[in-house]
Amino acid sequence: GTGTGYLSSVGEITTCYHVIEGAEWITVETPGSKPINLTHIISAQKDIDLAILTCADPTTGLLAKPLLSNAGDEIKIGDPLYVIGSPRGLEQTLTEGILSAKRRQNNADLYQLSAPISPGSSGSPVFNRYGEVVGMVTGYLSDSQLLNFAISTKTMLAQRHGVPLNFIV
Repeated sequence: GTGTGYLSSVGEITTCYHVIEGAEWITVETPGSKPINLTHIISAQKDIDLAILTCADPTTGLLAKPLLSNAGDEIKIGDPLYVIGSPRGLEQTLTEGILSAKRRQNNADLYQLSAPISPGSSGSPVFNRYGEVVGMVTGYLSDSQLLNFAISTKTMLAQRHGVPLNFIV
């Protein structure tokens, strides 16, 4: 499958577990560089749809400045949010919406947002008005309009230090 991911730390890509589930290999494409094969899973958590990945040699193009994260505690319902991703393969697409609700599921803090997303948006970073990552798109209700969901950065940071599951492709 395809999806979006973002540079969350030097040499690390964060995306959704369902984007990589069952993959025999994982390749990242970044604008202006050749594809990079990811070879290690730092953390993979199906229950909250989170995967953090890296490659054996992170100097192969994953040295850009990571996106600034914010735990998101101060985000309020009605605040503007922005999503940058690759819906339907349309790279670097920006959408805008608001935080519609805060929810909790599977011990994860989720944001319900109205920013439009489509298949391929999974793993996209969600930004606040200051350009800080406050969440990551995990999915939407397909039979509804603008019922889109993101896992909070606070939950991702709490899960970041889980037991690594390494693999070589």
